[in-house]
Amino acid sequence: MASFLYRIGRSAYLFRWRFIAAWMLLIVGVGTAAATMSQQTSTTFSIPGLESIETQEEMQERFAGAGDQLDAPTGTVVIRAPEGSTLTDPAVTEDVDAFLAQVRELDFLADTDAIVNPVIAAEGLSQQLTEAKAAQEIPQEQIEADIAALSPLSADETTGTVQVLFAAETTMDIDAEDRDAFADVVAGHEGDLTIAYSGNAFQMSEISAIGELIGIAVAAVILLVTFGSLIAAGMPLLTGIIGVGIGIAGIFAATAFTDTINTMTPTLASMIGLAVGIDYALFIVSRFRTELVKHIGGNDLEPAELAEKLKTIDAKQRAHLAGLAVGKAGSAVVFAGLTVLVALAALSIINIPFLTAMALSAAATVAIAVLVAITLLPAILGAVGTRLFAARVKGVKAPDPEDEKPTMGLTWVRRIRARPVFFATAGVLLLVLLALPAVQLRLAMPSDGTMAPDTPNRVAYDMTDQAFGPGRNAPMIAFVDTLDVAEEERPAAWATAAADIQALDGVQNAQIIETNEAGDAAQLLVTP
Repeated sequence: MASFLYRIGRSAYLFRWRFIAAWMLLIVGVGTAAATMSQQTSTTFSIPGLESIETQEEMQERFAGAGDQLDAPTGTVVIRAPEGSTLTDPAVTEDVDAFLAQVRELDFLADTDAIVNPVIAAEGLSQQLTEAKAAQEIPQEQIEADIAALSPLSADETTGTVQVLFAAETTMDIDAEDRDAFADVVAGHEGDLTIAYSGNAFQMSEISAIGELIGIAVAAVILLVTFGSLIAAGMPLLTGIIGVGIGIAGIFAATAFTDTINTMTPTLASMIGLAVGIDYALFIVSRFRTELVKHIGGNDLEPAELAEKLKTIDAKQRAHLAGLAVGKAGSAVVFAGLTVLVALAALSIINIPFLTAMALSAAATVAIAVLVAITLLPAILGAVGTRLFAARVKGVKAPDPEDEKPTMGLTWVRRIRARPVFFATAGVLLLVLLALPAVQLRLAMPSDGTMAPDTPNRVAYDMTDQAFGPGRNAPMIAFVDTLDVAEEERPAAWATAAADIQALDGVQNAQIIETNEAGDAAQLLVTP
């Protein structure tokens, strides 16, 4: 392995422009594919084999027109009246009607006739349900509870909801421009009214690079201390960013072929790819520096002196030293990369599609980072040539890790080895303290309630929670299968199921909202 890597490193250094050109072609190709082929990343996190997933598939078969509710292009607009007013006040009603009139004019929305003022919708729903449920001899108290669970108008009449449907097959098919246009309409009518929106259609993939930028800044400081040169410190950063860029572009290009790539996939790949990319390049550059110092014969050289000495070494000798660096440190890089790659790829054994996509995407980014470190990095080192340790940072002395003089790290290790029991005990106690919060850890799938507090989705979630109760944000559908029940006994079975579920602790309301055309199944809306 070391001999093979030596030949790769030496060739990359000598024929640097060929290697750099090949990588540039790859960057352009992957970037073009990402720009022309990428689709909206998925916002759903379904897990095959779960009872809820199997139930939904069964409902899609038994109920005509029932689509995948986890990926339906629907959204909810939440409107709140000014403080001290209600949505039934004439002035407020006029503002709401003006807003909804403009929403109905948006050509990318479907079923716009159903977009009506929450006050009018609540009155119509109340009248319809009262007549239908009274005919079934349902007690008036239960009728009022059922209406309250479905009503688009809150009990205090300050907040209302309006359902919107985008003219797309799934949330992934909604154009970003359409979301932006909808947001502009909302922004144009906000003032006295508070308007926000949530739901599948507005689960936009927001990729923030703040964390990565902070990581790069910290890495830059460490690399400057390590090498004492801006150029040498920039090598691992440059190659790390290139590797991550190729990986992320490849992930977005892959969205054209699969719908299992969710909004978190690029984030995970960038986090891991950037970490290992900088790390692997650091190994090789540090090894290259060590080989140069050994060849020159001086461990106490300042970066400026090292840069001057470097000019006395001919190109072929520098290529030989670069090959040694890749051959020695590259073996550790390849082994470490394969370890991470196998560990990530093994997550596919769980057979959860979105997790498999995340794992394989991150693994591919790690593989790219390894290839960049052992091929592109020595080529860039060859292109930089004798300027590698130029632009030194004043006041920073870069100690060689193989120097006989004890470094701060070596001094620290010696102290630990002198008192192993004390430091081991302290370490375990520290880990226990850090792990205590995990005792109260509660896991859940991402939702509007987990988004940033100032986003429209979170605002809508909080407004709904305050006006309608927390259960309105987390409705559930119960599928009642009465295929094996006598036809005349099915209505009673549905009613019994609704009554039994509503009797459970934590359930606010349970009611039949739909029966299928064959009359052998029903859906119950459960409000927790």
